[in-house]
Amino acid sequence: MHGNARLTPVGRLTLVMRIESGRPVAHVAAEMGISRPTAYKWWRRWKDDGEAGLIDRAGLTPGVGLDQLVGPRQ
Repeated sequence: MHGNARLTPVGRLTLVMRIESGRPVAHVAAEMGISRPTAYKWWRRWKDDGEAGLIDRAGLTPGVGLDQLVGPRQ
């Protein structure tokens, strides 16, 4: 995670749990100090990949799959 990141993986999990509970994305984003598009990005990744989707992808090595880094989904 880079030094300017607003959310850690734990913060991202908090974000998606709040959205999953039925709260509006815009409200949760404002509370957490991020933009709506960023909140939707993490929400979409959560829906697509589960907890593995909340890992920062910026440092992923080309050719290395996400499953190799975090293991298969259960």
